[in-house]
Amino acid sequence: MSKTSEEGRIDEMIEAVMKVARGDYSVQIGFSGRNDDLDSLTMGFNMMVDDIKTKEEALHKQTDTLEERVKELRCLYGISVLVQKSHIPLEAVLQGIVDLILSAWQYPEITCVRLIMEDQVYKTNNFKQTIWRQTADISVHGNRVGTLEICYLEERPKSDEGPFLKEERMLINGIAEELGRIIEHEGAKGEIKRRTEEWRRTFDAIADFVSVHDKDFRLIRVNKSFADALKVKPKDLIGKRCYEIFHKSDKPWPNCPFKEVLKDGKTHTAEVEDPNIGLPLLSTASPIFDQKGELVGAVHISKDITEQKKAEKALIRSEKLKALGEMAGGVAHDFNNFLAIILGNAQLLERGVERYKLEEIKERLRIIAQTAYEGGETVRRLQYFNGTEASTHDFIELDLNEIVRQAIISTSPRWKDEVEVKGIIIRINEELGELPSILGSRSELMEVLTNLIFNSLEVMPEGGEITIRTEAKEKEVLLYFTDTGKGIPKRIRNKIFDPFFTTKGPKASGLGLSVSYGIVERHQGKIKIESVKGKGTTFTISIPISSRVASEKKKVAVPKKMSPKKILVVDDEEGIREVLKKILQDEGHRTVLVGGPREGLEKFKQDNSELTLAGLEDKFDLVLTDLGMPEMSGWQLAKKIKQMDPDMPVGLITGWTVPTTKKKMKEQGVDFILCKPFDYAKVVREVNAVLKSNKNEMDPKNWTVH
Repeated sequence: MSKTSEEGRIDEMIEAVMKVARGDYSVQIGFSGRNDDLDSLTMGFNMMVDDIKTKEEALHKQTDTLEERVKELRCLYGISVLVQKSHIPLEAVLQGIVDLILSAWQYPEITCVRLIMEDQVYKTNNFKQTIWRQTADISVHGNRVGTLEICYLEERPKSDEGPFLKEERMLINGIAEELGRIIEHEGAKGEIKRRTEEWRRTFDAIADFVSVHDKDFRLIRVNKSFADALKVKPKDLIGKRCYEIFHKSDKPWPNCPFKEVLKDGKTHTAEVEDPNIGLPLLSTASPIFDQKGELVGAVHISKDITEQKKAEKALIRSEKLKALGEMAGGVAHDFNNFLAIILGNAQLLERGVERYKLEEIKERLRIIAQTAYEGGETVRRLQYFNGTEASTHDFIELDLNEIVRQAIISTSPRWKDEVEVKGIIIRINEELGELPSILGSRSELMEVLTNLIFNSLEVMPEGGEITIRTEAKEKEVLLYFTDTGKGIPKRIRNKIFDPFFTTKGPKASGLGLSVSYGIVERHQGKIKIESVKGKGTTFTISIPISSRVASEKKKVAVPKKMSPKKILVVDDEEGIREVLKKILQDEGHRTVLVGGPREGLEKFKQDNSELTLAGLEDKFDLVLTDLGMPEMSGWQLAKKIKQMDPDMPVGLITGWTVPTTKKKMKEQGVDFILCKPFDYAKVVREVNAVLKSNKNEMDPKNWTVH
């Protein structure tokens, strides 16, 4: 081979290498047929070029596939981001997914998308249904709820599924599954929202005051009724402690049921009467536990029981009237006896005053006075029994033994006089120990004992015994009431304090023991029952000892003698005026008597407002006024007197039991009360005690100690 021929072949090979370097893999070098070294080099070069060409084509294909996968991932990521935007409505989310799908397919420029959800359609602006289409069903809980549809607007080369790739089938199925989950989640969210709104409306529709508290008494949630009662918005109460809002206190209310819930984790109910609330409430606290069973708070439901209280009072009143009716016959019998004694002695004195010795006249007068006093005590016991319910703030110190004695005397016409006529014997035994005072309402405790006595009479139709025993323990006074009746069956023992429960038939109200139970509870006490069938029943009542009881009564200093004073007496009963006049004159006082409140007010103005003309010796030092008078009550007159002269002492005369306290008396302008019938010594003692405040009477030389 000539040198020139070899150089030409070498130049051809160099040119081929340059083309390959520029990316042209179509070049091939021909053989010379000599089987020399250049042919061997040519064969190796051609094989290398074929290999590079094959690998380059594979690389391009992999790059295209990778780009398709990136588009798919970008689509899925975009859907994920869109779904997480909770503030976007579902319709916007579905349309956004449709728009994202467009760019994920192999030929986005000719791709269109449509999503059909029941009667809602979401699609790209260029959507047109063609024969080149790919679809996937959207399902929720196995039920088809929609279809995702992708179409090519032009024909493209056939691939795995028509013109579509197998990866695109996997992608459309995956998007359809994700759409199903989105629809399910949104549906659940909608259901939760609907139920939450329904719960909120129900919560706010409850007329009772409902609140949720944490363990620190802080409010977590309150209903509309709760907030409306306090005239604020519910959100203004959240985070505040309930006792700060309701009771204006820095610590929980003493009777708060939540305090008991925190102790034992059980539901508790209590009546709450607080002046700051202005309503009587029945409050129930029920515990709330977390998943570990730990107590985390409570639900409070407080019900306004104003109407219930009114109904209870009406029923209690009817029960009292029934008891009073049962006592009326005996009271009438007692009064006939009193009147017979008074009238008989008065007539004997009238007819034979000249022949009686002085001592006998004094004795008959003493009998008349004592009988009148006993008649007054009988009336007073009836008034105590019929007294209205006292506020716990108005409880006074009482001797429980004295109330026991009064109850026995008051009911004696029923358990003694009536039954003895029938030949039946009932005995009441007193075993009264030495007791400290308790705080309470006399009329209410009288009612408890009266109810117990009357109930025992019902279960002892053939006679028997009642024993009332009292004793004092460390912090309480105990009363044991035992009868020898038929006993109470065990099956009904836990029902006897229930309202309207009775074993006496349709004529009984079933309120006696229920009322008694409520009264004892109001006194912070307890009442228990023990009974043996055929042998009798014992009620045990415990009431706390008064913390206000003084350990020793202080000696009281009273004036040894009283200089004459001027006293205004206002009463529309002439007899009362005259009696008071005589008593006060016996003590050396001057009295001015008037028959009506307006006349009395004018007289007081005249003598106490014109001091410059009348002189100090004509100034009134005390006013005594009857309670019940026409045109103006004694309370009203006392207020008007105090307005003119705040330092003027005023005493109220009444035949009624006045349920009041020292604080209320002061607010009404009354300094003391004189109860009818009058006791001479008490009138003198009360009048002199209030008059001693006069500067002339404060000299200790004029005092004596009792």
